[in-house]
Amino acid sequence: MTKANLSRPSLGEHLDIYKASIWTAPSDKAEDDMMGQETDPPRDGVSFPLGPEFGYGRGAHKCDGFRRWRERSAQHAQTRADGSTNMSTTAGAGKPKAIEDVETMREVWSHFGKYTTLHGIKNIESSERHRYTRIIWLILVLTMAGLLINTVANLLIEYYQYNTVTRTDVKVHSKSVFPSVTLCNTCPYRRKPSSAEAMNRLIANTSILTGSFPVNLSDPEAIEVLNWTMAYVQEEYSFKPENLFFMITYEGQTLNVTEDFEFIDTGMGRCFTFNGPKYIAQHGVRLVTSDGRNSGLRTYVRLFQEDYYIYDDMTAGMRMFISNYPDTPRLDKDGIDIQPGVSARIALSPVKFTFLPAPYSSYGGESCDDRTSELLVDKMVNSTFYSHDLCLHQCIYDFCSKRCGCYTPHLYIPGLHECSVAVTVTCIRSCHDRAQTSMCDCPRPCTFTRFEVTVSQSQLPSRVAAEYLARSLNTSPEALRYSPLIPSGNKMGEDYLEIRVYFDTMMTRYEMHEPQYTFNSMFAYLGGQMGFFMGASLITLSELLETLFFTVYIFFNKKLKRLGQLNKQPAASSIQAQTQTNTVTSNNHSKGLPIKQAW
Repeated sequence: MTKANLSRPSLGEHLDIYKASIWTAPSDKAEDDMMGQETDPPRDGVSFPLGPEFGYGRGAHKCDGFRRWRERSAQHAQTRADGSTNMSTTAGAGKPKAIEDVETMREVWSHFGKYTTLHGIKNIESSERHRYTRIIWLILVLTMAGLLINTVANLLIEYYQYNTVTRTDVKVHSKSVFPSVTLCNTCPYRRKPSSAEAMNRLIANTSILTGSFPVNLSDPEAIEVLNWTMAYVQEEYSFKPENLFFMITYEGQTLNVTEDFEFIDTGMGRCFTFNGPKYIAQHGVRLVTSDGRNSGLRTYVRLFQEDYYIYDDMTAGMRMFISNYPDTPRLDKDGIDIQPGVSARIALSPVKFTFLPAPYSSYGGESCDDRTSELLVDKMVNSTFYSHDLCLHQCIYDFCSKRCGCYTPHLYIPGLHECSVAVTVTCIRSCHDRAQTSMCDCPRPCTFTRFEVTVSQSQLPSRVAAEYLARSLNTSPEALRYSPLIPSGNKMGEDYLEIRVYFDTMMTRYEMHEPQYTFNSMFAYLGGQMGFFMGASLITLSELLETLFFTVYIFFNKKLKRLGQLNKQPAASSIQAQTQTNTVTSNNHSKGLPIKQAW
C-alpha cells in the first residue's frame, strides 16, 4: 500500500462523493459490501463503517452508508429518550402499537389454551379442528361452566344458611350418673275433716269441672279458706313423704325416706324428688355400676284415695318425672302416669345432646348458649345452678307475683307478702296461664341429657298373693286401712303401686350437631364439582390466575408507557428536529453553502 492511498481526501473529493450519493442509489450488493467492511467497535449498540478515504481500514468509501448511519444514530437517540417509539409500524405490516398490545394478550391466552389442564379448552383453541367442531366445543364448555357456577352459588347459599348435620356415637361406661326422679301425687292435697266441703269445692273449681262447684263466698268456712295463705295450705294439706313412700331401696340398700327425698312446691302441689339438687350439692351425684331391673331405685307408694279431693283431671296415681342435674322436671310437658295396683318398671337409656351455638340454629330458629351453668346462674333467683326450665318458671312467677302484689310458695320475692288462696285462684293462676315465655331471658343450653324411657307394668299383687297376705295379717280392719304394710287384696288395687327405675343399658348415645360444610368439606365438594363439570383442579385455577395476571399486567403496562410517551413527546420532537438540523448543516458545509440556502 502506497503513501498516496493513505492520504486523506480533499474537500473537492468530498463534494464529488456527496453528489454521487445524492444522484446514485446504491445497489443491494454495494450496500452489502459496505456493511461487510471493517468497522470500529460498536458505540451504544451502533456500528458504522470507516473507509480508507478517512484514513482507516480498507476498501472504497460509500457515502450512503455514512448517511444511513447518521439517520440510524438519530433514531437510536430518540428511542433512548422516549423508552419506546409511539405508534411505530412493524416491518412489512404497518400496524399501530395498540394492535401489537392486543396480539400480545392474544398470545398469552393462546398459550393458556394450548397448555392448560382445563378440559375442552384445547379443542376450542386448536386451529386443526373444523370451525363447527370448535363452536360445538365452545358451547359445551360454556354450558359446563354455567352449571359449575350455579352449583358453586348454591353451595355458598347453603354455607351461609349454617345448616347442621347430626353425628351419632355410642359409648359404654362402667359408671353412669343416676337421674333425679320426681314423684307427684295426682291429687297433691289430702282431705281433712275440718273445712272439708269448702276446700273440696274450691279445689274442684281448679279441675276440668271448673264452674260445676260454685263457692258461696259469704259462707264463713269459705271465707276462712280463701284467707289462708298458700304456704299454709302446702304445709297443712300436702302429703308427707313418710306417708306416701315405704320400703325404698337404691342399689339394694335401704334408704331413709325423710333424708333421701326432698320436697319442691310446684304448680302440681308439693312433689318429692329423689337425688335432687339439695342432695347433690351436699353429697354429690349418685352413680350406678350395673344395669337391669334389680338395680337403681325401687319404692312402694300408698295413694290414700279415700282422702282425695277432686283435682285437675280427676285421676288417681303417681306422676313421675325424670331429669338430669342441673335440669329440673318439666311439669307441664313431661311426666309418666302410673296407676294404682301395678308394678311399673321404668327402663332408662341416656342420650346426651350437643348443639352448636350461634350463628347455627339449634331449636328451630333459636340458637343455644354454650356457656356453663356457673356462668348463667346470675339469671336465676335464689339458686346455685342454672336450669332453663327453672329459669322460665321463676321468670313467670316473678312477673305474676309483682303484678298481683304477693308471692307464692314457688318463689320468694323480697318486699311482697304471701299470696292468699283467693289471690292465687283469681290472679296468680290466670296470669300464669296467659304469660308468654318470650319475655324471659332464659337461654337454652347447648348441652343437655335426656332419657329414653321404656315402661312396662304388671298387676300388683296377683290374686293368690293378695289372699295369702290378707290371711297372714293378724290385725284389725281399721288398723289395716292405714297400715304401711300391705292391706287386704281389694285395697291394693286402689291404693298401692310399685315403681322401679333402672338403666336398661350402660351405653350412652351421643347426638352431636356438626356444621354441614366446614372449610375442608367446602374445598372437597368444590374440587369434586370442578372435576366433574370441567375436569379442573386447584392447579387449573392457578393457571387461570396466572393468565389473568399477565393480561392485566400487559394492559396497564402499555397504558402507563403510552401515558409516559405523551408526556415526553415535546422533548422527543425537539431531539428529532435538532438531529435533522445537524444533518442538513453537515450537508451544507460539505457543499460550501450557507444554511439558509440548504433549507
